[in-house]
Amino acid sequence: MFIKTLKHDFKFSRMEFLLMGGGLVGLAVILWLFSLFTSDGMSYGGLNFTGPISIVSLVVLIVVVLSAAFQIQNFFNQSFFGDAGYLMLTLPTSRGKQLLSKIVVSMVWFNFLLIAGFTALFIINYAIEGTNPLTGFFELYVLFIWFEINVFVFAILAALFLAITLANSIIGSLKIPGAVAGLATIGLSAFAIRFGVMLHARHREFIHVIEESTFYDEAGNIITSSFGYIRIQVERGIRIGRIPIGETAFFDIYLWGMVLGVALLALFATYYLLKKRVSLS
Repeated sequence: MFIKTLKHDFKFSRMEFLLMGGGLVGLAVILWLFSLFTSDGMSYGGLNFTGPISIVSLVVLIVVVLSAAFQIQNFFNQSFFGDAGYLMLTLPTSRGKQLLSKIVVSMVWFNFLLIAGFTALFIINYAIEGTNPLTGFFELYVLFIWFEINVFVFAILAALFLAITLANSIIGSLKIPGAVAGLATIGLSAFAIRFGVMLHARHREFIHVIEESTFYDEAGNIITSSFGYIRIQVERGIRIGRIPIGETAFFDIYLWGMVLGVALLALFATYYLLKKRVSLS
């Protein structure tokens, strides 16, 4: 039954996400074709379109991200509490499997849009610069960045789903107002952010660095100049929960473990509300 629920959720939500992803790539292809037919890349008649196109591309990307967040929220809300919500909550499938299906579908669509966005940026950058922007893209640290982004988005989805479910739940004889549900979720998020800042700042210190540069005058004499600046030194190592990646990058086990733990806590609370407190009226 879980597979059927998963298929239903993908079918229920596919159109909007496919349109957003296709729109991103389609816009990038149009800009690329435009660059082929102008006299000099992104220039035409003495006018350079690089700046405006970059701004438009950034605005479109932001709009798509916000639209995706709204669509995921709408997808979850309609699936459980919209016109089809009553039927969904009365299906012979556990609430946990239904919630898991929503999480899986939302994360798959997010990564689909992420790939579409990177594809669009690749095409636009190639049209503007004429160079490959993916140099170094397949380094190991990029895989960790992708994982961190997914954990962060997973935590946001968990908080969002908790707020929606709490706003449709009854405790005692009282239906929880939307404002209260929002404040409760914000409180949980604020705790996670505060704790995350503390974890992020551990074993960091400001150090004063002095560097010297050697120059030669016209007579060949050595001229030495020095300058100082403040740098943040971050201690790395398994002992303090930071896995070194390359020369300076690292993956913080404690920080992202905390984010994942708070997200799972929010999902557990959502599951409890769906099972025991949700209002079907």
